[in-house]
Amino acid sequence: MFGVLDGHGVNGHLVSHFVSKFIINRIKNITSIKKLDSPEAIYQLLKSNGYQIIATAFMDADVQVAKEKFDCLRSGTTCVIVFQCDEHIICANAGDSRAIMIFDDSNNDSLKNTKIYPLSYDCKPEIPMERKRIMANGGSVEQFIDDNDQGVGPFRVFIKDQENPGLAMSRSIGDIEAKTVGVIPNPQIIEYEINRKSKYMIICSDGIWEFISNEEAMEIGKKYYLRHDPLGLCNELTNKATEIWKVEDIVIDDITVVVVLF
Repeated sequence: MFGVLDGHGVNGHLVSHFVSKFIINRIKNITSIKKLDSPEAIYQLLKSNGYQIIATAFMDADVQVAKEKFDCLRSGTTCVIVFQCDEHIICANAGDSRAIMIFDDSNNDSLKNTKIYPLSYDCKPEIPMERKRIMANGGSVEQFIDDNDQGVGPFRVFIKDQENPGLAMSRSIGDIEAKTVGVIPNPQIIEYEINRKSKYMIICSDGIWEFISNEEAMEIGKKYYLRHDPLGLCNELTNKATEIWKVEDIVIDDITVVVVLF
């Protein structure tokens, strides 16, 4: 399991820490999984019944974190987790952290024909399906309004006719208040089969993706793949994003990067 959990709100760091431990322990300690002795069998079990085991782990994490001593009324976390069972990849995502797979159609290590396979898509409230669910639950999807009555920044989830919670994603774990208006912990799930074309996987918080596109991350990653240097790629993405944040904003968002070479 590889993952990135990006906390938000006053207690976001506590939520993300709790959820990361909870989901890992919940899945690896399932009795039916512990009895299996092959990655293929584990994959088939994880995939069964519409990925029920994975989805339930996300939803149970959402229930349990609400019972913790720290307040998560307006604190929560993204959660993108990639499960690898030999050549099988299952990516589960709630929030706007993101995972991508880089593959190369040239069938060698020249990296002259690299392409991106998205393992996740950001769960944004302006997406029609997500907006429909939020509005059906008494929420609204709007931008903040500036002094000129113009919308600024990302679209956010609000309780209708209120200024809260202002969450900039449609799925998360925690965020109790946002759950009253249609924000859900249920993960979106995408599969991928690793083969000889598969080169490297990048999983990041939105501190990277705010200013670095999938394509830019892919291009930066090529030299590090050829050097077999995943840490170097992590460092360059982090440093590049940090410098852009310094220019574009008065704060620097949380930045987390995971790189896996194949």
